[in-house]
Parts: sequence; C-alpha cells; structure tokens
Amino acid sequence: MNYVPGACGYVGCVLAAILFTAIGCGAETGDRLPLSGKVQFNGQPLEQGTIEFASADRQQQTGAVIQGGTFDIPATQGLPPGEYIVRISSAEEGAAPPPDQPPGPESINAVNLERIPAEFNSNSKLKVELSAEQTDFQFEIPN
Repeated sequence: MNYVPGACGYVGCVLAAILFTAIGCGAETGDRLPLSGKVQFNGQPLEQGTIEFASADRQQQTGAVIQGGTFDIPATQGLPPGEYIVRISSAEEGAAPPPDQPPGPESINAVNLERIPAEFNSNSKLKVELSAEQTDFQFEIPN
C-alpha cells in the first residue's frame, strides 16, 4: 500500500468537519436557556424594536427583535442561568431629517431617534435573573 501525502490529512479533515458539525449543530444547548416575553411602551405593546440581554462583564449576551410587543430567543441562542442587564431599543418611525442636512445616507441616521428612555437602553439599570424556572419576562417602559 502506497502512502499518498495529504490524502489521509484531507480525509481526516473532512471527517473532523462532519463530526464537528454533527456535535455543534445538534439540539444540545448545554446550559443555555430560551428567553421570551412581552414589552410594553406607554401602556401599549412595543410594535418594533430590539432587546439585548448581557452579563455585567459582557462575556455572555444575546438579543432579539421585538415585534408586536413580543420577543422569543430559542435555547440555541439563549444564555446560561444568571443575572443579566436588559437593554431595549426602538427607533422613532417617520421622523423627517433635520432641515439643515442634505438628502443622502448621512440624513438617514438622523431619522433614527431613540424613543426608549436611556435608563432602559444605553444606561440601563434593568436587570433580570434567568433560571430554569424563570425564562419568560414582562417589561413595562414608561415614556
């Protein structure tokens, strides 16, 4: 039997890739938990926005889109049990660009004004404790 340089390496790499994919893409989520819930803004479901959950050291984080006042993060994208800071964001819809800016990509950024108060997003003090018993959350944001 003749040895062909690289042949076993290639086959080995292919087998390793298949094994890695089978292990990494299965239903196993480790200790990660799903997260879901509802977000209300001014007493109404938040029609659109984003939500982020992050550990204090930001080593663990995940997020989701909020639509119709709800969000859902499957366990495969979830987090391990622990305390997390919650940041909620929602851009104001239909705002006009400032009159002193010409039309173009720069004025698009001006349209996206944050509606959510800073204490619920950029300077959030909102924290949750995620556990096997507590994965569904309700958030009420006043204006």
